[in-house]
This record gives sequence, C-alpha cells and structure tokens, in this order.
Amino acid sequence: MSDHASQTIVTAPVISRPKMPAAAVLRARLMSHWLVRTLLKLAVSAGLIWLVCRNIDLSGVGQRFVGQSPGWLVAAAAATLVQIPLAALRWQRILRALDIDIPGRAVFAVTYIGSFFNSWLLGSGSGDVARALLAPPDPRGRGAIVHSVLFDRAATFAGIGLTILPVIALNIGPLARGVPVLVSLAVVSLPFIGLIWLEPVAALVVRWQLPFAWIAAGLVDSWKRLRRSWRRYAMAIALAMVSEIALTTAAYCLARAQHLDVSFADFLMLMPPVLLLGALPISVGGWGVRENVLVLALAPIGVAGGAALLVGIQIGLLGALVSLPGGAIWLFKHLLHRR
Repeated sequence: MSDHASQTIVTAPVISRPKMPAAAVLRARLMSHWLVRTLLKLAVSAGLIWLVCRNIDLSGVGQRFVGQSPGWLVAAAAATLVQIPLAALRWQRILRALDIDIPGRAVFAVTYIGSFFNSWLLGSGSGDVARALLAPPDPRGRGAIVHSVLFDRAATFAGIGLTILPVIALNIGPLARGVPVLVSLAVVSLPFIGLIWLEPVAALVVRWQLPFAWIAAGLVDSWKRLRRSWRRYAMAIALAMVSEIALTTAAYCLARAQHLDVSFADFLMLMPPVLLLGALPISVGGWGVRENVLVLALAPIGVAGGAALLVGIQIGLLGALVSLPGGAIWLFKHLLHRR
C-alpha cells in the first residue's frame, strides 16, 4: 500500500454564513434609507437656519426673548395646545363617515403620535404615515385607514382655503392680494380638483386594467361613502378652519408678546404659506423653512428680522413641546407590542 494511498485526507468543514431573513434585510435597508434622509434633512435645516441668522443680531433676539409679555406667551401656548384635539376630532369625523369604527381614545392617541413624528422625527408629513400605519385595523383592510388620512389632509387644505378666502375677497390688510397668499389658495384647491376628477380617472384605470387599478377602485369606493356622509365631512372641514384660526392666533399672540404692530388679518394671510412650505419633506419638522418664510414675509410690513425669527422659533418650540406626550404614547405602545 503506497504512502499516498495511506494518507488520510481531512477536509475542513465548510461554514456557511447564515442568511438574514428577508424581513430583516428589508428592515435594515429601510433603516439605512431613513438614516440617510434624516441626515440630509438635518443638513438642510442647519443650512437654512444659518442662512437666516447670518444677517441678524442674535444678541438682539435674546433681549427680545427676555422682554416678552408672559400673558401673551401663555395665550400662544393655549392656542397651540388645542391643535391636537382638533386634529383628532377632525379625523374621527372622517373615520365615521367612512364607516370605520375606531374608539375615540385610539384616534386621539394615534393623532398625538402623528404630531410627535411631525415635530421630532421624520419631519412634516410623516405624521400622516404614522397614523395610516398605527391606527387599529379595519375589516376592509388597511387601505380604508389610508383613505381616511388622505381625505383628512384634503379637509385640512380646504379649511386653510376657506379661512383666507373672505380676507382675500374683502381685501383686508396689505397682504391680502399678495402673490404668496394667492399661490397658497391655488395649492390648497388642488386636492378637491383631484377629488372631482377621481371617478373618471379611476374608471379609465380600471378599464385599461393597469397594475394599480384595485387601489383606484378602493379609493373611489371610500370617496362615495364620504359623499353620502357629507355632513360629517363638512364638520371635518369646519374643524380644520377652527384649527387654522387657532394656529394663526398662536402666531399673533407671539407677535404681541414682543409688542409687534402686526394685525391678526396679516397673520391670517401669512400662516398658509408658512404651513405649506414647512410641510415640504426637505427639513426636520419644518425647521429653517418656517423661520426663513416668516422673516421674508414680515419684512415688507416693517417687522425686523430678529423679531420674525423669534416668532418662528417659538412656533416650532411650542409645537414640539405640545407633541412630546405623543412620543411617550408611541414608546409605550412599542414596548407593549414587543412584550
């Protein structure tokens, strides 16, 4: 027997790397995508804040902050505090119009969580995503919840438009016929133009058997349900108008706290552009965008840049502080779900 034949060949075991489950891979990719987007938004917010601060005397802003009237600050906080209950009531009206039975306590909790997401995490618009995903399921599927959030956003835009329309029509104040206000009115009208054309477009999509035909059909079904309960949807739009007036009141009170001579009608014209531009998904919580818009918009009526900057910062801070309990609710629900 040869030495070569007598040798024992020992092969090392092949250790294969365990494959990650598909769900884990998807979560990792989503987390990476979220992190990149968040860093980009932080960079945009930081750049915009630097842009607005570079020509402003920040020591003067500090003096203005110290010299504010406490009573007006308390009034601004109270006007901000009612935003979340109004949003919850508005969404609940729409849910009931769509025959979606979710307890009021759950609607309030999810609305609070959505407000927290808007102010602290992913930025404006992410609250709608949070509501669509975290609301209790409906027997018809998650699509019905998503439709309710879309209709709620349309009601919000309608409330903004109906609030500023009388001021524009009566030409109240120097900003009533300004380009930003007219553009804002055109933008808030777009969702209802889309709803008018929803059924004809959906019929074409279904007829052509496009891949997303079932989505269009479900949205049309929800829109028909909403039209049959038009009184509830009208109430939702009315609540959106009250919410817009409350937000305008908060901004006006912050201006009065600094003893600024800006009328309530002027702020009624200013806030729609601030809201719409701040809702763009380019910054964190609208920071940077809101401050730049207020400084530019208040300058033509004689408001100093430092005063406008302070109003914008305090609007953001009040909204963030008021939404903090939503973060606690979200964390509690997350831990309870894991347990």
